Order: sequence, then structure tokens, then C-alpha cells
Amino acid sequence: MQSSEWEEFQQAVGRKTWRIQGILLIRQDLPLGFDYLYSPRADMSGPDGAMALGEAKKIAEKERLIFLKVEPEIADLGALKTLGFFKSAKEIQPSETVIIDLTQSEQEILDRMHEKTRYNIRLAQKHGIEIKELGDGFDPVWEIFRETAKRDRFSLHPRSYYEKMVEVLKPAGLLKIFGAFYKNELVAANIMIFYPPPLENKTPFSAREAQFSKGGGRVTYLHGASNNDFRNLMAPYGLHWHIIKEAKGNGFEEYDFWGISERYAGVSRFKKGFGGKETIYPGSFDYLSNLLWYNLYKLGSGLKDILGFKNLN
Repeated sequence: MQSSEWEEFQQAVGRKTWRIQGILLIRQDLPLGFDYLYSPRADMSGPDGAMALGEAKKIAEKERLIFLKVEPEIADLGALKTLGFFKSAKEIQPSETVIIDLTQSEQEILDRMHEKTRYNIRLAQKHGIEIKELGDGFDPVWEIFRETAKRDRFSLHPRSYYEKMVEVLKPAGLLKIFGAFYKNELVAANIMIFYPPPLENKTPFSAREAQFSKGGGRVTYLHGASNNDFRNLMAPYGLHWHIIKEAKGNGFEEYDFWGISERYAGVSRFKKGFGGKETIYPGSFDYLSNLLWYNLYKLGSGLKDILGFKNLN
């Protein structure tokens, strides 16, 4: 989420961006034009990180934004506190995830899975679930995503958001959409991000310029959907196992399930069943520019949670 391609995608959906010390900052929309500044998954450690945070505060104040939110991959917690940031309970990206080490053999990966997960993978294979990488565009999977959002009470972005994601990230080799089919009917789909290892001393990172010759990189499960009428086929299990094997075969070293939480026990149990290592990031930190509007933002977010809606990403 710090790559030049992700920045290009954010700009394509109409969001203003900045770069400070190579760190990406994104203006995020809120109702009535009272927006906030956001930086996901950056390295904010050391003097460069502290400098970037200080400059980001100035941008937030100059642009008259409500607050600045950072969700670093690496952070100096002392520097964040000194600069006036505080820990926020409202996360955009999940602070906990499960990551599979793809440098293991396929058998070792299987052995570390929960026995029920291995059983469901075999069950999907027994039912003849066929996995295909889908072509350009978001059309083939839009309806199944809408169905899943309605069933599980997720709030989707507008369709145009996903279309821009595919338009920008797929040609760069970052995004692939995989579908699971039963008798030629789509029953499950995953949107996956394929990040190669960054080039040394290259900021911002560009996937277009990265090389795979030395291996490495991470595959991330960004979004998933399934047809509830076919839940007994266990297609999502077969789908993930297929992508895990493909990622490993292409030299990637990590498979990230992108988020677990006690609040969403069912989906977290599904992800944990694949036997990856649970990883915890520093979390979400906010710096206030406008206390009144920030409190209204928190109130709105709290009502959304009470009503049972949650963001798909």
C-alpha cells in the first residue's frame, strides 16, 4: 500500500496524495467535505519516520482536515506520542493477520493446517471445484461480491472503485482475480495482491520495476466472496489452496490473509485454520486537527458498528 501503483490507483479514484520521505499520504473523503489524511503500512521508524510524521501534521492542518491517521508497518511508538498521536480503536487496515511461510514445502504447509481445513480442501477437490484466473474487468465477480456484502453486512465501495483497482493494478502485475467454479458456475472469488520484493534503495517502490529473479515477495488476500447456496462444496478452501500453491511456485515467500479479529470470529477461524503465523502490527494512531468534527466522525463510526455494518477492506 506504499507502492507507486497503489498511489496511482488512489489518484484514479479521485483522492489527492502526497509523498514525504517516500511515505505515501492519502486524502480520504468524509461527508460534508471534512476529510482526513491517511497513511497505510509505512515504515515510520527512525529519524526519517519522525520527520515524515511532522510534515504530515502540517499538511493536515494546512488542508484543514479533521485528523491524520497512520497505520504503520513499523513505528517508533515514543516518537508518535511525542508528536501528539494517540492510539485509536478505529482501524482502516487490520492490525492482526495470519501469514503463511511459503518457503516451506507444500506438505509442511498442509501439515501445519487444522485438520478440518485439510479435510475441506479435499472436499472441494472431491466435488470437482475448478479454479481459474479471471480475465480483465470486475464484471464476472461483481454480483457475487454484492451477494456476500448483503449476507454478511459488509459495506462495499462503489463498483467504479473496484473497476479502477483492476484497471490500474492488474496491468502492473499486482492484482489477480481467481474464481472457483462448480459445473461452470462461479461459486467463490478472491481478489489477490501480488507484491514482489522491493528494489534496494528505491523509494517509492514500483512493482513494474521489481524483479523476481531472487525470489521473495508477498501475496495478500484483499477481498473474497462466495455463493451461500453452494457453501457445502467448501470452494473457498480449494480456492485459497490453489492460490497458495501458485504463489509458492512463482517464488513468493509469504501468503497474507489480511486480517483477523475477535469481533469476526467466523472469518478469523477460517483464516487461522490454514496454519499461518499470527502477526501483530503497531495499530492505528490519530493526530487531531479538529476535535469537534473528530468526535462526530467517531460517533458516526460507532453507530455504523452498532448497526452491524463493516468495511469489506
